[in-house]
Amino acid sequence: CTTSAAGSRTPSGAASPLLADAVALHEARRATVATIRRALAALAGTDTALDGPWARSWEDRQVVLPWRTMADRRAELRVAVDPGGDGAPLLFRGALPRLAPRPGGRVRVYVDVSGSMADVVPLLYGALWPLRALVHPRVHLFSTEVRDITHAELGRGLVLTTGGTDIACVAEHMVARDVSRAVIITDGEVGDVPRACRRELARRRLRCTVLLTRDGTGDVARQLRARALYLPLTQSVAAHPTLRRAIPHNTRRRS
Repeated sequence: CTTSAAGSRTPSGAASPLLADAVALHEARRATVATIRRALAALAGTDTALDGPWARSWEDRQVVLPWRTMADRRAELRVAVDPGGDGAPLLFRGALPRLAPRPGGRVRVYVDVSGSMADVVPLLYGALWPLRALVHPRVHLFSTEVRDITHAELGRGLVLTTGGTDIACVAEHMVARDVSRAVIITDGEVGDVPRACRRELARRRLRCTVLLTRDGTGDVARQLRARALYLPLTQSVAAHPTLRRAIPHNTRRRS
């Protein structure tokens, strides 16, 4: 037998509970970051391999070519004037298509910070932190109202909440600010989207992804005509004492 870091004895060759918890935390964070990154990149029209809010698009690159091109009018004129003479050019200017990076748009992120999400929020903050280049400069926290924090405040773990939850404040916020792309992170226990907001957001063709905890409900995604993805998070996993101690972003809740 061997003695684990917690002082408990485990059979030789068997993983200690602390090690198993550490592996679970690492996998949960890795999968959470990957899922959020895919959602943000899809809405921003970006390439997930690029660092930051960048997208790829086709553009023409000016090059020198060994064959004649209609784009090089000066060379064409020289050939027309003296087809077989020494003045005929050997190289020609032209264009070739290439995939080039261009700035992409940042996505609005709404994070459910109601009481039912208290155990999950620290892990979500830690997952959003490395993705902040894809996120709008203001992160929108919602409970029964929407409160904004900066990326710096996200890093400090600041949580502004009333404790309750109501998706109506998010829908009204998106309508008032003419939001075109949004990610909503929630457990789905948020009530119904007001019908007037549903119609207006549909008319504006809102592009939205709802990221749900594994035990969350997807009614809000259907009401918003949004894509629904599930995060590898449950309240029981996030509330595990070992995992909570290991999460670097310790949130500070403020009403």
